[in-house]
Amino acid sequence: MRTLVVIGAISLLGQVVLLREITVTCFGSELVYLLAMGLWLLGSAGGALLGRQAVSGVGRSGIDSPSRRVAPLLLAGAVVLPLLLIAARGARTLLGGVPGAYLPFTGQLLAMAIVVLPYAVLCGLLFRRAALVVMARDRSLAAAYAADCGGALLGGAVSMILLATGFSNLAACLLCALAAAVTAGLLAAGTERRRRSAGFALTVTLAVSLAVALAAGVAASARLDRALTRWNHPHLLATVDTPYGRLTAAGREGQVALFVNDALAYENQCTSAEVFVHVAALQRAAPRRILVLGGGWEDLPREAARYGPDRLVHVEHNRGLLQLQTEVGVDAPVDANTIVADPRRYLREAGIFDLILVGMPAPESGLDNRYYTREFFAACKDRLAARGVLSLRLGGSENLWTPVLTQRNASVYRALRAVFSHVVVLPGATNVFLASATDLPAGADVAGRLEDRQIGGRFELRQVSPAYVRYLYENDRFAQINTLLAASAAPANTDARPSCYRHTLVLWLAKFYPRLGWQEQEESAAPWRRPWVWLAVAVWLALTFVLRGGSTAGRSLAVGAAAAAGMVLEMVLILYYQVRVGALFQDLGLLLTLFMLGLMVGAAGMQRLRSAAQTFGLGLAPWLALASLAGATAILIAQAGPGSLPIVGLLLIGTGAAVGGVFAQMSWSDRPERLVGPLYGADLLAGGLGSLAAGLYLIPVWGLSGTAAAAAVVAGLAAAPHALRRR
Repeated sequence: MRTLVVIGAISLLGQVVLLREITVTCFGSELVYLLAMGLWLLGSAGGALLGRQAVSGVGRSGIDSPSRRVAPLLLAGAVVLPLLLIAARGARTLLGGVPGAYLPFTGQLLAMAIVVLPYAVLCGLLFRRAALVVMARDRSLAAAYAADCGGALLGGAVSMILLATGFSNLAACLLCALAAAVTAGLLAAGTERRRRSAGFALTVTLAVSLAVALAAGVAASARLDRALTRWNHPHLLATVDTPYGRLTAAGREGQVALFVNDALAYENQCTSAEVFVHVAALQRAAPRRILVLGGGWEDLPREAARYGPDRLVHVEHNRGLLQLQTEVGVDAPVDANTIVADPRRYLREAGIFDLILVGMPAPESGLDNRYYTREFFAACKDRLAARGVLSLRLGGSENLWTPVLTQRNASVYRALRAVFSHVVVLPGATNVFLASATDLPAGADVAGRLEDRQIGGRFELRQVSPAYVRYLYENDRFAQINTLLAASAAPANTDARPSCYRHTLVLWLAKFYPRLGWQEQEESAAPWRRPWVWLAVAVWLALTFVLRGGSTAGRSLAVGAAAAAGMVLEMVLILYYQVRVGALFQDLGLLLTLFMLGLMVGAAGMQRLRSAAQTFGLGLAPWLALASLAGATAILIAQAGPGSLPIVGLLLIGTGAAVGGVFAQMSWSDRPERLVGPLYGADLLAGGLGSLAAGLYLIPVWGLSGTAAAAAVVAGLAAAPHALRRR
């Protein structure tokens, strides 16, 4: 059982390491993360099924050597994992990519497959072999599954601790590989009989040699990390892994550029901060209290300080950005009170301001979308003076907006209009959104204020001039874009229904397949109006009837249904916690750990209650629990209930316990060894599909409450075969 715990831990820690790397390889798009997660689960499912023929004929007497069955795979994992990280760092070069540009979408899929699949398949095969060893010693499949989940819980905790204490992703990778090598050596030296075996010396020698090399790599991980990073950033100044992504600074001849997950975010000689800050600040004659959310590296606070405010507060959510500024010599603004906090949390306690500048990243992820929703704008309005102004930016296009770009920007525009009575958009390569509860000035008034400040050369700017300001307001695109946004039927971007996030993902895909940008996106949140929904229900009921006899296929279908519903509900709960409480990585990691804890408790508890469940008819209990938890979550979100850690944590533990209970129940058989691969594979595969469906379609289109309700329906339908079997 201890071996399974280690396998679960190194599987999850290795998964986290590789997913972080492939996300950086593909410049940080969250769609890449979702696709890579799907590939991971698919590969793990394939690995669980891959070893079926190799061990299916081995009886209890033959599966008595973890060193023979598991140790070689652990050694392989210890070698493969660092090599895959190196492959991820060099993927853009190896696949012929242009420096600084995206690989073709097929190239990105190939890079994901190269980096993720080998280790995922290995981990799936490891679980199967270790589970068979455990079962040969009169332990159940449910107990093996619980041990694996417990190890995953440990791996998740270790990944959080390593990142929080300053370990790089490379160091975490080498530590994970070191754990695998040490475990392989300990297994090989486990008993006297194995010491006399022919392969003992070779296994132990390889394990010791590999462990020494990996330990040396951990000690030199900082230098190795910089050397590998220079493959893509030859003028590297500094790099650091933070809870929000990898930050890399590169510079030459006075110009310093910041890369977030290898995508260029800011550089210190551009005029983007100048345009954004001054166009917004000139909306009022004299903004005396200014709040800047994010944008420290881009010098938003320094530009705002030119107005000589009585109070200037800069809130930065990522401490790593401030540390990197200091390390590379980019001075932080001395006139601003810089606070490290989540902007949404800070707004609950902030004072009153005349101007709020939102310099947060674009809504390209569930994390960043929190700063572009109706609820966030309402929180900003509560902190604005009577004539205060809120300003934010969204990327766009100078001359032509595709339907998807229009819908993305319109969802934010409508969220602003739901809170502020006056909203103006200044179009360009970057669109500046201005919002206020009172009238906003015309272009001539804004230009006049700038002229007054520039008299005598006291307010010199590189790009923003009175003529430039007049151009922003008087060119034909100004009226066209504002009319287009006001007429759009796109729904407002909200916490519970983050439609803007989905449009951003489609815009990313449109970089490779431009036709996608011209397709109107489905916006209806009424799933019962879609024929395919009813078709899916009919197919499900048919499969339920055909497979109700308890066959391997029927059991796999049941486990897959529970895993899909559980994964969807897990994503809903995590996102709800994120938008209600905050988005600190440590909090999210804790939530994932609580779900794994539920899986472990559910699998182990249901196995202990096997006799009672069969005697008193408790077989439907996990299904009813899962459906009830999903329904309760839907109601909680629809009523805008609390999303505190105790509430969401208990719901996650309960969801995991229900899914683990279903897995344990489906493993009850006279020959459970035949179910190891099918059930574990179905669990992983369906969980991956559920994750993709929730992230790409269900949550953005149906909303959090609607998606939770869908999970309740799936769980309810999945209970049907058990009710039919009891009859």
